[in-house]
Amino acid sequence: MSGVPISLALAPATIALLMFLVFTYLYRQGRQPYFRAWQLGWAAYTLHCGFNFWPTQGPSAIFSWFAALALVAMAVCISVSARLLDVNPPETPQKFRLKW
Repeated sequence: MSGVPISLALAPATIALLMFLVFTYLYRQGRQPYFRAWQLGWAAYTLHCGFNFWPTQGPSAIFSWFAALALVAMAVCISVSARLLDVNPPETPQKFRLKW
Protein backbone atom coordinates (compact mmCIF):
# COMPACT_ATOMS: atom_id res chain seq x y z
CA MET A 1 0.00 0.00 0.00
CA SER A 2 1.18 3.48 -0.69
CA GLY A 3 1.29 6.26 1.88
CA VAL A 4 -1.98 7.91 0.83
CA PRO A 5 -4.45 5.07 1.65
CA ILE A 6 -2.74 4.41 4.97
CA SER A 7 -2.99 8.07 5.95
CA LEU A 8 -6.64 8.14 4.85
CA ALA A 9 -7.39 5.05 6.94
CA LEU A 10 -5.47 6.11 10.01
CA ALA A 11 -7.49 9.24 10.87
CA PRO A 12 -11.00 7.68 10.97
CA ALA A 13 -9.75 4.59 12.78
CA THR A 14 -7.92 6.66 15.38
CA ILE A 15 -10.92 8.93 15.98
CA ALA A 16 -13.25 5.93 16.21
CA LEU A 17 -10.96 4.27 18.75
CA LEU A 18 -10.76 7.47 20.81
CA MET A 19 -14.56 7.84 20.77
CA PHE A 20 -14.87 4.21 21.87
CA LEU A 21 -12.59 4.97 24.81
CA VAL A 22 -14.53 8.14 25.68
CA PHE A 23 -17.84 6.28 25.80
CA THR A 24 -16.20 3.49 27.80
CA TYR A 25 -15.20 6.11 30.37
CA LEU A 26 -18.68 7.69 30.33
CA TYR A 27 -20.34 4.32 30.82
CA ARG A 28 -18.11 3.56 33.80
CA GLN A 29 -18.99 6.93 35.33
CA GLY A 30 -22.76 6.95 34.76
CA ARG A 31 -23.82 3.34 34.04
CA GLN A 32 -26.48 4.62 31.65
CA PRO A 33 -27.53 2.06 29.03
CA TYR A 34 -27.34 4.53 26.14
CA PHE A 35 -23.62 5.01 26.86
CA ARG A 36 -23.16 1.26 26.39
CA ALA A 37 -25.04 1.43 23.08
CA TRP A 38 -22.80 4.27 21.88
CA GLN A 39 -19.75 2.39 23.09
CA LEU A 40 -20.74 -0.67 21.07
CA GLY A 41 -21.52 1.55 18.09
CA TRP A 42 -18.06 3.10 18.11
CA ALA A 43 -16.51 -0.35 18.58
CA ALA A 44 -18.39 -1.51 15.49
CA TYR A 45 -17.15 1.53 13.54
CA THR A 46 -13.58 0.81 14.67
CA LEU A 47 -14.00 -2.73 13.36
CA HIS A 48 -15.43 -1.31 10.14
CA CYS A 49 -12.32 0.80 9.66
CA GLY A 50 -10.10 -2.15 10.47
CA PHE A 51 -11.83 -4.53 8.06
CA ASN A 52 -12.08 -1.89 5.37
CA PHE A 53 -8.38 -1.12 5.32
CA TRP A 54 -6.93 -4.51 6.22
CA PRO A 55 -3.80 -4.99 4.11
CA THR A 56 -4.51 -7.77 1.62
CA GLN A 57 -2.97 -8.56 -1.74
CA GLY A 58 -6.21 -7.93 -3.59
CA PRO A 59 -9.84 -7.11 -2.97
CA SER A 60 -11.22 -9.53 -0.44
CA ALA A 61 -14.96 -10.15 -0.43
CA ILE A 62 -15.00 -11.50 3.13
CA PHE A 63 -13.34 -8.36 4.55
CA SER A 64 -15.75 -6.16 2.61
CA TRP A 65 -18.69 -8.18 3.93
CA PHE A 66 -17.51 -7.89 7.54
CA ALA A 67 -16.87 -4.15 7.06
CA ALA A 68 -20.44 -3.68 5.81
CA LEU A 69 -21.79 -5.80 8.66
CA ALA A 70 -19.91 -3.69 11.20
CA LEU A 71 -21.33 -0.51 9.67
CA VAL A 72 -24.86 -1.92 9.93
CA ALA A 73 -24.15 -2.86 13.55
CA MET A 74 -23.13 0.74 14.24
CA ALA A 75 -26.40 2.03 12.76
CA VAL A 76 -28.39 -0.41 14.89
CA CYS A 77 -26.52 0.68 18.03
CA ILE A 78 -27.26 4.33 17.31
CA SER A 79 -30.94 3.53 16.82
CA VAL A 80 -31.04 1.56 20.06
CA SER A 81 -29.31 4.39 21.93
CA ALA A 82 -31.94 6.84 20.73
CA ARG A 83 -34.62 4.49 22.01
CA LEU A 84 -32.85 4.11 25.36
CA LEU A 85 -32.52 7.87 25.82
CA ASP A 86 -36.02 8.61 27.09
CA VAL A 87 -36.43 12.31 27.92
CA ASN A 88 -39.86 11.98 29.54
CA PRO A 89 -40.07 8.46 30.97
CA PRO A 90 -43.54 7.08 31.63
CA GLU A 91 -44.76 6.51 35.16
CA THR A 92 -44.76 2.74 34.74
CA PRO A 93 -41.60 1.13 33.38
CA GLN A 94 -42.03 -0.69 30.08
CA LYS A 95 -39.92 -3.34 28.41
CA PHE A 96 -37.94 -2.43 25.32
CA ARG A 97 -39.94 -3.28 22.21
CA LEU A 98 -38.87 -2.75 18.62
CA LYS A 99 -41.43 -0.57 16.81
CA TRP A 100 -41.68 -0.38 13.06
